Amino acid sequence: MSKDPANLEKALAKKARKAERKAQEKARKVRIETFHTGEMNISQAADWKLLGCWVNDDWDNYQSLNHLIIARQNGAGLIAAGVFLIDLACLGVKDAFARGFSSEYRFQHELLDHMNQMHTMQECTLDFAAKMVNTAVVYARGLGFEPHKDIRKPQRLLGDAQPENCEDVIPTGGIDGKPTFINGPYDNVNQIRRTLDRTVGEGNYETVMMSPLGGFGGLGLPEELLALLGDDDEFEDFDDEDFEDDDKTIDVKARTQAQ
Repeated sequence: MSKDPANLEKALAKKARKAERKAQEKARKVRIETFHTGEMNISQAADWKLLGCWVNDDWDNYQSLNHLIIARQNGAGLIAAGVFLIDLACLGVKDAFARGFSSEYRFQHELLDHMNQMHTMQECTLDFAAKMVNTAVVYARGLGFEPHKDIRKPQRLLGDAQPENCEDVIPTGGIDGKPTFINGPYDNVNQIRRTLDRTVGEGNYETVMMSPLGGFGGLGLPEELLALLGDDDEFEDFDDEDFEDDDKTIDVKARTQAQ
């Protein structure tokens, strides 16, 4: 006896819905895995909901290498985080990168918790974050120093920030208000001094020489964080090609460097 056509149609429809759900779940898992392993269009993340911004609590101390984090999250729970390492006393944005995380837990555990091991991180507004970045770039350029080559990647996550609405004063310079170069382990001391001699003149800036193995400067990241974010000091990172073509799926691995 043949099956009732109505029942057969229902069974086929149920099977089709089940197959569609499986395909959607598979696609979701692929998107999460792809995002976490480094293929992402950062222009999409720029429109995600702001999860939060954080900066070290001693950011207004000229001796601090400031760590600034901006994080955005989409409806599926994926997180894009941008990190700036900022020297307000002289060199501006020394390092910058963006990275994807497949969950809020991973973002907290693999990035924010480790930043808190170096500084006490406090929440700040998006407008404050944008003002700090802009202030650092403008000040350092006036001294002859360009921001880190990858700055545009995390800058995209600033989105619709309005730094002009931030009333906080972002101090620049150091000793007696002069440009103050405090060397880090990866800084080219002679080249930086030559630049300052040319732009502001000998005697119009200060230098503080620190131990090459510690103190101020360089990446300012602990070995544990470097290991978690990638082998051989590599981070999952968004590629500059994204700024040329928002439709591209891009390879986002890049080696972090301090200027």
